[in-house]
Amino acid sequence: MRRACLVVALLAAGCGEPKRSAMFTPMQRAVGIVEANRDLVRTGLKASGSARGFFVDDRGRKQHFDLGAKLQVVPPSHMRFVLQNAFGQDELEVGMNADKWWLLVHRPGTRYFEDAVGVEPGVAIGGTVPLRADQLMESLGLGALSAGQAGARVVDDYQQLIFMGTGADGRVVIAKEYWLDRYEPRLTGRIVFRDDEGRAVLSSCLTGYGAVGDSGLKLPYELRLSWPAEEAELVFRVGRWQELERLTTEHPAFVSPRDRGGRYDTEIVGAD
Repeated sequence: MRRACLVVALLAAGCGEPKRSAMFTPMQRAVGIVEANRDLVRTGLKASGSARGFFVDDRGRKQHFDLGAKLQVVPPSHMRFVLQNAFGQDELEVGMNADKWWLLVHRPGTRYFEDAVGVEPGVAIGGTVPLRADQLMESLGLGALSAGQAGARVVDDYQQLIFMGTGADGRVVIAKEYWLDRYEPRLTGRIVFRDDEGRAVLSSCLTGYGAVGDSGLKLPYELRLSWPAEEAELVFRVGRWQELERLTTEHPAFVSPRDRGGRYDTEIVGAD
């Protein structure tokens, strides 16, 4: 089944075209559809697969990568995503728990970043890509939503749930958008994060939804993350999702590398 994904800023991601729903879904009910799927999560989730993509480095050169990928998550606050080379060695780790987020990059040169949850990172990987743990977590479509300060807009393939925020100058701005598919299973097809000027800073396209376990939970088997301004993209293709009872918020996976005892000569905390 294919679904035609719309273009956001400079991005395009392909997905089919079955018959779409003709009805507008009231905002509260639309939010409920997204949250009802998330509420089916009974325990920790683990996914493994591949990550391919590209970014532009500090010298303006386009770099491609093809790595193994592992994700561990207990929504909505605990997540760890690791990229590994063909030898099983970690290339990058990004994660968060209830208290802090972290980013550990091994090449080129080891760099470590960490700060409290709610403090936006002032750092970028690959010299250019602003990879944020909180946005990566929400890009999975398992975040908690609220109908407050939100509106809705219907386009051909989606009903967009538009969430407002306050910009640096106090203006009301669009902070993010959840694009709810107007096709079965009518889950989140795209999530867009915007800056104070309305520009898309990160777009997440979620496709290939499939059942996980016997609860009715459906999760995407492809996650396409795109950063328009940085001309960067990461496509995470999941080979397998697992529900793991032992994967709780107390699991060692959700302890930051520094709290595990790691030492980093080039450590930088937050935006300092």
